[in-house]
Amino acid sequence: MIHILEKTQTEVYTAFLAEYPDIKMSQRFFEKCKPFFVRPVREQDRTTCCCRYHIEFRTIFSECMKQRKLILESTHDRAIVEARYPIFKSQADMFAETLCPKGTNKEHYKTECLNRKCQNCGVANLLLMPEENDTTDEAIEVTWEFEQHGKTSNSRLLYRTFLPTIVFVYTTFQKTLAREEIQSSYFQRTEVSLHVLIIYRHAVLEYDGKDSTNENPNIIKEHFFVVSNDDKHDHHFVHEVQIKIKEYLNYISYNVSTMHEYTDGCQCQYKSRHCMGDVSNGQQDFGYDRLIRNYFETSHAKGPQDAAGGYVKRQADLAILRRKATIQTAHDFYKFANENLQETRDSSVCLRRVFRFIDNIDRNRDRYFKSIPQNRNIHQIISEREGLLSVRNLSCYSCDSCLLNMAHSCQHTELVGLVKNIQTEKERGCAIVEDISPDDDFEVVDMIRKGSLVALYTDDEGEDFYLMKAGSCQEKLKSSETDDWQGQYPEGTTVIRGLYYRKTGPLSYSLIKRKNVIVSVKSVLYVTNDILTDSVIDLSLAIHEEIIGLAEQSSL
Repeated sequence: MIHILEKTQTEVYTAFLAEYPDIKMSQRFFEKCKPFFVRPVREQDRTTCCCRYHIEFRTIFSECMKQRKLILESTHDRAIVEARYPIFKSQADMFAETLCPKGTNKEHYKTECLNRKCQNCGVANLLLMPEENDTTDEAIEVTWEFEQHGKTSNSRLLYRTFLPTIVFVYTTFQKTLAREEIQSSYFQRTEVSLHVLIIYRHAVLEYDGKDSTNENPNIIKEHFFVVSNDDKHDHHFVHEVQIKIKEYLNYISYNVSTMHEYTDGCQCQYKSRHCMGDVSNGQQDFGYDRLIRNYFETSHAKGPQDAAGGYVKRQADLAILRRKATIQTAHDFYKFANENLQETRDSSVCLRRVFRFIDNIDRNRDRYFKSIPQNRNIHQIISEREGLLSVRNLSCYSCDSCLLNMAHSCQHTELVGLVKNIQTEKERGCAIVEDISPDDDFEVVDMIRKGSLVALYTDDEGEDFYLMKAGSCQEKLKSSETDDWQGQYPEGTTVIRGLYYRKTGPLSYSLIKRKNVIVSVKSVLYVTNDILTDSVIDLSLAIHEEIIGLAEQSSL
């Protein structure tokens, strides 16, 4: 029998320390003692609503509380007024104001209270300030924006209005197992790389049997799959996929001037310095006038491309189970899909599936680039000239300027940020090196600046990780040095300087002043510039658990 934890492992660990304060044990060691039949909550165990109503309500709630705070700041006797009109920290706190208390040893509210049938509670209990009830023309107006990184609310309209020389591509990587029968997966794991793309383009009369013009647009949606036995998903692989797309568009006589790509933020595939540098050569490689890549924010990249890949893999599994196919290699998988899955059931949803196979990938290309600063904050890159990238924090497809490819004149710069030009610079002598990882630690330490909060790996069984306040960016020692903690570092070591934090509670830390520390960048697990590094800090539970997870991976 499997027991699912109803709390996070951090909460269980905190409760354990409170009950047994004499036992000194780190959280990682505590989690290793977990019985085999106990497992933490997984994503599939949760029921989360992400519909527009809930997401927008959260945004509105946040803006209303900000407005209430501004009103209270300009009010005399603020403490008295705030006691009557509190600033709620969460939606749950506001809801609780309109319900009767749960009662002793009760986990849930009463049903009649939730159904608004109770005479003792209700929405009337939620008191609004006079300024919040004001309906005159002089009333304070509360506004909000509903934005997502890499997404726009008018994407469907955009698909109907883009020019016949433009293509939109949504892309993702997936893996599947090639096997003759299900049981053989216990004895072999022949993995097949599957790069899934959703292509939106105008119809071509000679190929699609229907025409498309600006006045009467006819948009085609296709599922494009690239199969390979190469399991190294790097920027070289992505480049080969882009070549296959270009060859296909040339085959159907579709002239492309602007290519729009939508990808997730995976470093080694799409967002490392080498990936961005590769995009800056889009004109030279593919002949596009403009290559635009948009990055989804974390956990926002799930879409039809994932469903498309899942369908193909499922059909292959069913064919194996029914003894209709034997799939033991990547080429077998490609052959099966190309022969059986090109046609779709509903052409209005997807006109066709296109399959291509890549056998060998050229990694001896001169396409290794120097670091691009703060690349994790970038969510759109535009390549219009060889070696030059225009970047900004968010994508915009809402204003006329951006729709006409004039991002520098964007009308929403206060939301998406200003466009910055970055000249990509190649590393020397890297073309023949095949083992360079596009996702090296430098991507993390590049974020470090003075005042950054840095989590460090440690082998100390009594600690999960160390925290430090960075005093500077990374540097290479010109001579051997010893810090105030008696740590010795030889000449040439890349290090960061700063001050340690001392753990004072499960999530609380205090700064150890006047005792400088030098640490190697190789020990860096996590960097954030969003937390103010005061003398005393409190980590959020989410950040704490993320660092714990990174420490676990580093210890393997």
